[in-house]
Amino acid sequence: MQDEVHPETDSNFIIGSRKWLHPATTQRHTSFSDVQVPFPSGRTALLSRSLSSPGKNEHRCIARHDLGYYGYVVVAGIYQAPTKLPSPLSTSYFFPALRHCFNILPILSAAVVGADTEYPQFVRPSHVNLQRHVRLVGRADAGSRDEQDVIKRAIIECHDRFAQHIDRVPPWDVTVIPLRPDPEADETRLCILFSYSHSHGDGTAGLPFHRTFLQGLQQHAATAQDFPANHDSVYEPPDRQLLPALEQVADLKISWSYLLGAIFSDRLPTFLRTALGLPSMTSVTDDTWLGSPISHDATTLRTGLEILVVKAVDIKAVISACRAHDARLTGLLHQLIVRALSQTLPKYTANVDSAPVAYDIVAQTPLNLSHLASGWASAADMVMAVSATQQLFPAASQQEPSNPAEEALWTGAKETGAKLAAAASTLTDQPIGLLRYVSEVRAWVVGQLGKARDCSYELSNIMMFDPEANSPQDTIGKEAEGKWEVGNMYFSQPANVVGPPLSFGVVSRKGGDLIVCLSWQCGVLDVSNEDVFAAEVLASLKSQVDSIVTGGNKC
Repeated sequence: MQDEVHPETDSNFIIGSRKWLHPATTQRHTSFSDVQVPFPSGRTALLSRSLSSPGKNEHRCIARHDLGYYGYVVVAGIYQAPTKLPSPLSTSYFFPALRHCFNILPILSAAVVGADTEYPQFVRPSHVNLQRHVRLVGRADAGSRDEQDVIKRAIIECHDRFAQHIDRVPPWDVTVIPLRPDPEADETRLCILFSYSHSHGDGTAGLPFHRTFLQGLQQHAATAQDFPANHDSVYEPPDRQLLPALEQVADLKISWSYLLGAIFSDRLPTFLRTALGLPSMTSVTDDTWLGSPISHDATTLRTGLEILVVKAVDIKAVISACRAHDARLTGLLHQLIVRALSQTLPKYTANVDSAPVAYDIVAQTPLNLSHLASGWASAADMVMAVSATQQLFPAASQQEPSNPAEEALWTGAKETGAKLAAAASTLTDQPIGLLRYVSEVRAWVVGQLGKARDCSYELSNIMMFDPEANSPQDTIGKEAEGKWEVGNMYFSQPANVVGPPLSFGVVSRKGGDLIVCLSWQCGVLDVSNEDVFAAEVLASLKSQVDSIVTGGNKC
């Protein structure tokens, strides 16, 4: 058995050689209890007391957001009201639902003091201004833009915002966009976007928020109708403890060989690393497509986004095909994405100096470890519980067959799914555990500038949104009784300065469509036309899905 180092935790990126320091030497920030800060309307908000110190992964996300390297994560849903809403609609209509969210999800009332330091701290203001957490945008039916374009532009706008006054305003908000009404129904449709800093939850955290927000709408619909537009927006959130960071409740063991591999993997030649039995911490080869090196210009930072909708009937057929081949959907999506990139990249990198005929592709997949921390968090909680794993897809394995549904596709999907399941089944030698040894997280994040990226793309599948999961019994089934309903869901990441060049965000609504959001930092893909390139990648993905649906992939 290998000797083990017992780390505390963190990160969803593979870490190479860095400046390490044993965590016992890490200083703790002084308490911020009883600090007073200005509050809107001439009041003073008392930071009643400090909460917990962020874990290292939360700290990484705080630093990344404060530096302007990563904006808001967005999880959005299409809501359908049971009746006509008040006209004009005001933000105060949503105050009862927001209060419900504050009552159920304590992380929502956490601000961050010292975000620009190496010692940030979660704090809870004694009062919050609900107006700071809900935005109402004008009707989306003006002009000739279609609904999907309206949603796309709204997601981009949310991505490219950064938290203001984070020391007293928790870094998240809800954007409400009235959509074009259904001409065949007397009802109001809204696109509701939950935008939040990654420090307050991973991608899956957006699902419990929407379930809780929906519960608030269901339970307080009558109250909301009576709220005047000038209703007092100041609210005192309950004084509840935050859940501890994952590293405080999970034994993220790090073996000596894994630790030494992380420190020396980019310094030792392959033959020597192999002779010493040290694992490689990166799958990147000389021919791996990585986009351009990590860079940041605050004046030009912008998120690019393209969206693919796979209809419910089609995704049902795809899942049936996966079951028939003993494969998993995420494993299949990786195979389809790699094939789409291998078909598309050569066309858009032909003018790049020394571009290979075919590229190796390195895929990164976030792993949810919450199920391994017994008694810690449930599916109803907003937490940060991700690690990551990578897989190399060599160019030789990407040749498109004459029949895109041939056996190699399903063999690859099954193998990738099995690797992901194995990686997510253990707390030992997880990349996030290495963050315990990063002495200065903010400096480490800044130190990524100018380096090559460590993967080609990330696929983050936050699975299925079930509106009734973890719902109180008195709200279950109310949709069928003429209450609020939620349709399609969207999950998207912002421009990720220190991350992969491409991010695929996947989510589906139970019984509904599956939606893929492909996002990137504009200007870093190193291709001739980023928007057209991204659209063609998704078109290739859709073509392969269609082939599966029509039975073209029988083995």
